[in-house]
Amino acid sequence: MRSTEEIKKIKEVAEKELLKMPGVTGVAIGQKEKNGVKTGEVSILVYVEKKKQENEIPANQVIPPEIDGIKTDVIETGRMIIHAYKGGTVLQSDHQSGEGTLGGFAFTTEATPRAVLVTNQHVVMSGTSTTPLSGEVGPLICSICSPCCSKVIGNVLRIVLNASLDGSVALLKSGTQILPEVEDAGVISGKHNITQAESDSGTFAVKIYSRVQGKVVNGTIQSITASGAVNQHNGQLHRNYANQISISSTSAFSVPGDSGSVLLDNSNRVVGLIFGGNEAGTTSLACPIDQVESQLQINIATGTAAGQVFIVPASPSNTTSGDPIDMTSVLAGGTTISPRTEKLNKAYKKVLGTEKGREYDKLYHVHMEEVRHLINHNKRVATVWHRNQGPAFLVHFSNSIMDENYTLPDQVKSVRLTDLLNNMAIILTQYGNAQLKYDIAQHLPELLFYADECNTADKLITRLINHEEKWLTPQEP
Repeated sequence: MRSTEEIKKIKEVAEKELLKMPGVTGVAIGQKEKNGVKTGEVSILVYVEKKKQENEIPANQVIPPEIDGIKTDVIETGRMIIHAYKGGTVLQSDHQSGEGTLGGFAFTTEATPRAVLVTNQHVVMSGTSTTPLSGEVGPLICSICSPCCSKVIGNVLRIVLNASLDGSVALLKSGTQILPEVEDAGVISGKHNITQAESDSGTFAVKIYSRVQGKVVNGTIQSITASGAVNQHNGQLHRNYANQISISSTSAFSVPGDSGSVLLDNSNRVVGLIFGGNEAGTTSLACPIDQVESQLQINIATGTAAGQVFIVPASPSNTTSGDPIDMTSVLAGGTTISPRTEKLNKAYKKVLGTEKGREYDKLYHVHMEEVRHLINHNKRVATVWHRNQGPAFLVHFSNSIMDENYTLPDQVKSVRLTDLLNNMAIILTQYGNAQLKYDIAQHLPELLFYADECNTADKLITRLINHEEKWLTPQEP
């Protein structure tokens, strides 16, 4: 029986040729499965976009059943892409048009440590750039389309993008309050490097808080030796990766927008940093925590009790080198969530509690990156957005969420909300991709109905709930 080290060497030699084959997206070592059940036999896993019958494949592109005496297992994953959208908070950057996730917090390994947030390279930068540029990051970076909506909590300090890491850290601004926790998962208790034996067992359980799905999801370590290529959403290569963590699950584990999430074991120890996976979300990829810490030069922040809040010192500012990080625990047993954030989260969860709300949330995550890019970089789209008072309507709607008695004005500078939606639909149909055009045509009438009938956020949410109840409640003939 071959040792795992022997199998790893065989895999490393074989993957060079396997990855050249059309449709092969990755190679790893893990347990072979038969009819969805793990067999207990360690094999070479070959990830492919789509399985085909052997008679459909040229002879020189057929995956052999064995490689140097080690059985192979071909796993259909679909296309592998980056998943760009307390830990588990939405994160945006002024150098990236999409969204990702703030994974957690850490301290730099400098003589005088500083507090940073941790996420992926592709969450804070477009393309493959690793130049920090002091980019601003926060839960909402929308200063170009609406300065009132911006919330900056830090500046990018360090970016690493290579075969073993897709990572970035940003210095937190002084006064920022942080919790060494992950939303709904609890306090981060430490870190752990997954061993080969744990990986080979086929039973090592892991979890993340999927911000996009709004819940903690569970999976199983499939391999810690995954190598392959991962693409950007436009199909261009983002990076070739090697010896990364692959996670399998029966349903979606991580999906676009979850990039940057910390991967936890059942003891709430950080074992990795999510960076991508297949479009279905059933196969996810993560950078090992030892690479995250060593290459980003950080130590993951841990806590001892729920609600243990820390505040970044106000003086000196942490925008200069050598800031002290003797962070003082404040508001013991309290929370860092502001009343505004709490109300926004409450409203968002109500929306996600409805079928129609989940449908629109999915559309938001599919198209928001492109829409924001068009508003920020296409002058004609930007002109329509501003002339039709887009930023002002966003502020009014935000105020409505904060105050249930606050009603949206009928008009802003003689522009109605329905005018904004109609005119944006026209310009986005002109410059957007085919899927955006299709979805606008499908959903614009319904959006106009909501805009015309609902002058408060509460009325809109009630409409969504009533829409669901209409289908759940037996109707009279």
